[in-house]
Amino acid sequence: MTTSNKVSISIQPAAEADLPAVIEFVHESKLALPINHVLFYDWPNNVAQQRVYRNAVESSFKEPSDEIFKAIDNKTGSIVGHLVLSHKEPAEGKSATVDGSDEIPKAPDGMNQEVFNAVVKYAPEMDTEKSVDHFVITHIFVKISHRRQGIGAQLIHYAIERAEKAGVPLSVCSEPAAHQFFLKQGLKDITHADIDLRKWVPELSGFGIFRMFGMAFKN
Repeated sequence: MTTSNKVSISIQPAAEADLPAVIEFVHESKLALPINHVLFYDWPNNVAQQRVYRNAVESSFKEPSDEIFKAIDNKTGSIVGHLVLSHKEPAEGKSATVDGSDEIPKAPDGMNQEVFNAVVKYAPEMDTEKSVDHFVITHIFVKISHRRQGIGAQLIHYAIERAEKAGVPLSVCSEPAAHQFFLKQGLKDITHADIDLRKWVPELSGFGIFRMFGMAFKN
């Protein structure tokens, strides 16, 4: 897939050999998130972050409903981005928590349990299409060195094409920094949730409301 005057990429399924690259992409994508500065104790606590993201990526590779794609620069052959697309079935009667259980799970080691509780509470509500069969963009990332070259747009359009071909909607939980990007790609705001980070930081430390956006693209 290519975009005029933009870098030419190929979008291919990721293999287990790509695991380290995907883990690093997830880690890098989370470093700028304000909420992660209060979610993890002793920020940046890279040991805890790497452990959490490795477990998440390894689980995704093993999950049959998850598809992990890599964006390869056709000129250099290097991986410059990735997309995780999850197929979700209707969730009627299921718990609202992330893992479908009745209780909020214990936070991973190195995380603030109260902040973790807030994320686990609101994140499932951002999946606005959970009452029907649908796709979810679980994660998308483009290397900083390759941004503003159309790669992210190509990955989003790839996800949209997959959803359209399947005849199902596409949803995403957007972080504040990516919100405008998703809007430009045709996704619409459906709902949002606000987490007040000031509860967990000293006064006048510069933290405020962290807004999560529930967005969707429908045929």
